[in-house]
Amino acid sequence: MELDIFVEPYCLRCRKCCIETEMILLPSDIERIRSLGYEVERFAELRNGFYRLKNVDGRCVFLTDRGCRIYRYRPLGCRIYPLIFDEDLGPILDPECPLANVFSKRCLELEVGIRMLRRFLEELERFYGYRIDWDHFEEGARRLLRQCTAWGVATQRFSFT
Repeated sequence: MELDIFVEPYCLRCRKCCIETEMILLPSDIERIRSLGYEVERFAELRNGFYRLKNVDGRCVFLTDRGCRIYRYRPLGCRIYPLIFDEDLGPILDPECPLANVFSKRCLELEVGIRMLRRFLEELERFYGYRIDWDHFEEGARRLLRQCTAWGVATQRFSFT
């Protein structure tokens, strides 16, 4: 099971990231969710060239009034959110997330998140043929970590691989 990062009690109430989700599913995500007994057609759909979580009434298919039905087994993209890959900026914290500024000061979590995002993107390349400019990725990741350490928070020497 993956490490939980960027978790706050507020996140479990906010659920903004679960509304009109565009979350891309990796083959490992699909298999993990299938192993819980869900049929792929129930939770995934092919949209814009990627398998993505389905929305029902504008909400992630797994979102209930009590929270995420598969929280412990949720997709990798959900685990690392609000860290996302912007094609122009590289890794960023999604400004749509109300806690992005809070998470921007958690350098160690950012480091772990960047490693997980790299794994996500590598699988995206393998499965979907999506091409990543890895120099751009590393430049953006370093920028994100420099901003974090500018807050005076200690960080380890970081390697992206």
